[in-house]
Amino acid sequence: MEFTRVFESTWLHNLSQIMDVFISNPKTPLVDCYAKAAKNRSLNVKDGLKTHLYFSIYTLTFEALVLVAENFQKSGIDFSNPRINALLKELKENLPEEYKTLNGSEFLKLLRQSIAHNSTKKQNFKLKKLDEYKVSLGEKKAGSPTEYEFTTYDLFKILEIYDTSRDLAKTHGSVTINVNYDSVNMILYAKKKLGSFNNFITFEDESGKVIPMDMYQENAYQRFLIKHKHDINKLGNLEMFIARFFPAQENKHNNYEHKCHLIMPLMKFFGGGEKLTCEDMIKHAKKNEFGAIMHFKDPEFMKSVIYSSIAFNIFSAHTNDELADIFAKAQITYDNDTIRHLRNSFIHGRYYYNYKDGFEIYDGKKNMTHITTFGMDNVEKLYQTYTKDTQKEVMRERARLGYDKEK
Repeated sequence: MEFTRVFESTWLHNLSQIMDVFISNPKTPLVDCYAKAAKNRSLNVKDGLKTHLYFSIYTLTFEALVLVAENFQKSGIDFSNPRINALLKELKENLPEEYKTLNGSEFLKLLRQSIAHNSTKKQNFKLKKLDEYKVSLGEKKAGSPTEYEFTTYDLFKILEIYDTSRDLAKTHGSVTINVNYDSVNMILYAKKKLGSFNNFITFEDESGKVIPMDMYQENAYQRFLIKHKHDINKLGNLEMFIARFFPAQENKHNNYEHKCHLIMPLMKFFGGGEKLTCEDMIKHAKKNEFGAIMHFKDPEFMKSVIYSSIAFNIFSAHTNDELADIFAKAQITYDNDTIRHLRNSFIHGRYYYNYKDGFEIYDGKKNMTHITTFGMDNVEKLYQTYTKDTQKEVMRERARLGYDKEK
């Protein structure tokens, strides 16, 4: 049954509505924004907000763990880190004998497969209660998958351990700009004068290969710079903005950072910061998590981060054939091969937001190819179709778990 993943999509969808109100009302505490925005919210507003944040955080954590594997699996993690070895030792105490030789790389791969490959009939993650999942880990050897119980804290801990074991010297692509263009205004002037960013900006992928920008990248980057030139000039740190928001064709590293820079502030709210305002979060980002600042200054960008996670949730919960059925019911006309590419794109992080209500989708084994532009309206249609038949089940489950009781 697909109930668990529908549940997760619902929390993310509600989170987008809450964040839209939060960013649009920068002086209003988050708890009050939740009271205004959330549909079907708990009678106890404070507890309802915490529940929303809790589910949203671990749903985003699933996606971040997949992106950890995409970005760092091959050479970007120090798998000899004592913290990884300690984690494995703890895990192996509750795993069958065939998993006793499991190393850090193998475990990350198995966990990634469990998250990324599900179907309507077979869900690898099953919610037992608010803070606990029963997970079907892939087979280490021939045989059946092994069921293992994770608390949500376990998942946060696993993400944090792998994240802090990264090789920070590993590059994930580099952006080089002609030194004569040292401000957003100069960059936009050069684009207008020279006709293309390619004439003064060079992007090299992680192997050092130069990847020229295509027209979709040029348009997305120009829209981003025009929209945020005031903020970038005011905030400084031009290099961070230029690199973090560069629309790479294989954008998996930036997408990983964007997800983590949403998880961290949500954790802060969950820790008792529901009275914090958007202005407070921007001040915090300036001092501590600068990469998160655009999330709280731009509701359009925040929505793109959450909606891409809704897409990830839907695509990772279904096979290609099941997705084709959902697309047909949603009246979104794509052939099966394009749907397969879309699934690959959202799972592997091969997309970027185009600042025109959509995502530019890429896929390919060696060279990335632009597949299509996928609008956020399509994500909304998929979400509404995906959850239509199970909305009542979600509400029944909320009642069973006691989310809607006044305390």
